[in-house]
Amino acid sequence: MVTVYYAGSPDVSVGVPELFAGTGLKNEDGFGLGFYPYQVHTGAGWSGPIGLSVIRFTLADDFSGLKVDGVTRNLANTGWMGAERTKNLLAHTKPWPNVFQWVYRDYEPTHAHDPQIAFATRWLDGNTAEPAASSHLKLGDYEYPAWMAVDRSPGTAWAESARGPGIGEWLELDLDQRTEVREIRVFPGHQKRSDLFRKYNRPSRLKVEFDDGTSAVVDLRDEMGMQTFPVQADARSAKVTIEDVYRGTNERDETYLSEITFATSPAPLFDTFETLTGIKPSPGHVEPAALAPRTRGAGAAEPGESGDGRPAGRSGGDGGDGAGSRSPGGAVGQALLISIAASALVAAGVLAGWAIACLRRPAEAPSEDGPQEPVS
Repeated sequence: MVTVYYAGSPDVSVGVPELFAGTGLKNEDGFGLGFYPYQVHTGAGWSGPIGLSVIRFTLADDFSGLKVDGVTRNLANTGWMGAERTKNLLAHTKPWPNVFQWVYRDYEPTHAHDPQIAFATRWLDGNTAEPAASSHLKLGDYEYPAWMAVDRSPGTAWAESARGPGIGEWLELDLDQRTEVREIRVFPGHQKRSDLFRKYNRPSRLKVEFDDGTSAVVDLRDEMGMQTFPVQADARSAKVTIEDVYRGTNERDETYLSEITFATSPAPLFDTFETLTGIKPSPGHVEPAALAPRTRGAGAAEPGESGDGRPAGRSGGDGGDGAGSRSPGGAVGQALLISIAASALVAAGVLAGWAIACLRRPAEAPSEDGPQEPVS
């Protein structure tokens, strides 16, 4: 079994007019094409066919893509996708409104099996008000302003520029409208690369104060990825203050914060291997400890689940006026959770997460004499 957790922004390109056909959206209105791809074909190098693969994309509440069903369908029907991939892309099901799922059986993976969802996205979508900050770092031609903490990309970051490690430095964020905030989501430090994360200071404690009088102190783990904290606030704005930090190895002393989001519902959770496939794992199998806080039934709390068992999040349908919704604060708005299980038989914004469980049919047992030398 291989499990991977990934967080990042979607791929975005100039919108192709025919992909917006029937959606009521147009390129000239400021819409581009966004998509989340996943590569199943890399499994072609494994031994033997795959008996069963279940690939599930779950949209979180702060996913701000529009017209997912229509744009994905239009993409599949473009002539350049090829007949086999068109068939596979259109074969997805939706167990819940915010879940897209592909199931493949007894197959050798190729590019034609690579699933993806596509959607319209606004080029300039984001906070209507520029975040304020006590300071921000400028290094020659490079700057790390406050909006980089809410730009939906964990690869960018706000950095303060005060003398010392930045304790007491702050951000003020406009939530656009009065919002019932139920979860704080944080990507601490500079998350573009693991070496940068360790090199520079990252917050170990943040104080979050909402304009309704609610406040929360969040203690962060010294690790990359999204960290979530429950809260009950009804607010229009929030102030985030650095109260303590983990020290980096660099001689400079600035502290970085990649993203912070205020969500209206808990982030979706991963499902276990057995839940996804319906197959009982082999003896000795354990779900990865690092993913336990984000896995339903493996240590995670269950507030992200609706009363009927479906995962909480945004509807991926084409209903409504196409305006879309997004998490207040704007951070990592294209949120996604991808769960993949393959047996012998892949969230987000913010967030994108991928959980992959892979177990192949066993290859033929090697000769007891070991590998043979080629015959000349």
